[in-house]
Amino acid sequence: MKKVTLSAPWITFIREIELLFGKDDEVNVVVDSDELEVKLYVDNNRKAEALSRLLPVEKEFGNVKVKIAVIPSNKAEETPLTMIAQAFEGNPVFEGVSTVDTLMGSFGYAVFKKEVAQFYNDQLDDIHGNRSMLYQDIVKEVLGLKDGVFYCTSDI
Repeated sequence: MKKVTLSAPWITFIREIELLFGKDDEVNVVVDSDELEVKLYVDNNRKAEALSRLLPVEKEFGNVKVKIAVIPSNKAEETPLTMIAQAFEGNPVFEGVSTVDTLMGSFGYAVFKKEVAQFYNDQLDDIHGNRSMLYQDIVKEVLGLKDGVFYCTSDI
């Protein structure tokens, strides 16, 4: 005769969370069965934000409570450099971001195409009304200098 074992509803709930997110490369699901706590370590900051809004902080099953925590990993910290990278992702004028470590500290660079941008601008700078600038200079004017971020052009 086969022995029948039943899982408590909170155990089923924990297994459902593991099943939903366990195969995602950007999510690491850690279960503490003794404390009835599920922690989701998320490498993608947008995904971490979405999951923290969608998942309950706590789920009650009678007198038993399962705690759920969504934790962005260190890779997903919002810094001005990562926000610039996200804002310009897929933009053809943007080359990427780079960090340079020196004895004086770490410096982040937002790298833009080495190309002159020209647009019509009715001012006295140019007799024909043209304005010529590098993309890095336009970004400096539009965004301002963010803490720890410098703007430069690519060397290609």
